[in-house]
Amino acid sequence: MSALLTLLGVVTVVPGGAALTFGWLPPWLTGYIDRPRLWGLGMLGLGFFLVTQIPSLHDRFEDAGSGAVAVRYGVLAVGLVAMALSGGRMIRR
Repeated sequence: MSALLTLLGVVTVVPGGAALTFGWLPPWLTGYIDRPRLWGLGMLGLGFFLVTQIPSLHDRFEDAGSGAVAVRYGVLAVGLVAMALSGGRMIRR
């Protein structure tokens, strides 16, 4: 399970980092995302959440107290909001 979460985390972090840094989007999303940097922030938040769900890291987050868990879920919420605000309709360019 942890290998799957790591793979999903990497799959979301790499395009998210590229979108946040360079404004690059995967070719299949080019016409649908209005604000690529905001979408990249959302993908980074989702990737961070997935990677911290790995059992070995999960125990460290639980040991840190409820504040660390709240931060992890806060990053997920901000990431999902950023992805929702980044577009979703076809853009004519």
